[in-house]
Amino acid sequence: MKTPQPRWIRIAQLGDVDPITYGGYFVYRDRTNAYAPEAEVLIEPADDEQKEGWTLYRFILDRCTYIDGVLSDNPHHPDHAVWFADYLTTIAVSAGRTRDEMIADFTDADPIRRAHAYQDIGHAFGWHEFDQYPRIYSKRSDLPRRIRRYRDDSRRQQSRGQVQPETTAAPTP
Repeated sequence: MKTPQPRWIRIAQLGDVDPITYGGYFVYRDRTNAYAPEAEVLIEPADDEQKEGWTLYRFILDRCTYIDGVLSDNPHHPDHAVWFADYLTTIAVSAGRTRDEMIADFTDADPIRRAHAYQDIGHAFGWHEFDQYPRIYSKRSDLPRRIRRYRDDSRRQQSRGQVQPETTAAPTP
């Protein structure tokens, strides 16, 4: 029996419109549906003086369960809480959300909603908690092509003449 290999497609870019310069957050789905959705977080160079040096974290967007008051990422042991469960209220408040909203996002079937919830956890604890062995790229040309070639859709459509840039009309007297 042949093991199906994933065919990833990007379904969302939740970070900056210029991810190479300012960092990015990408959400992927496997077209074969054999693998769970994943996310990548691109951390830009540490300061404006340093033009090179990116860190790329990749992790699975696990769908959690919430049974009898326990948020779990373990489908075989839903009574074991996810590692960040004790801090969920604090993280939710710091993100301007409620604990219940975060629980709803972690348990939702939509990977983009889960990605938003994981983003709040990543900002609180650091992305290394999801990927202890991130890829380090010293040069822009070394970045994966899927990231180097990223362009904001509105810019692409604008350059093709499909979308007109917004203009502000002068106020009428």
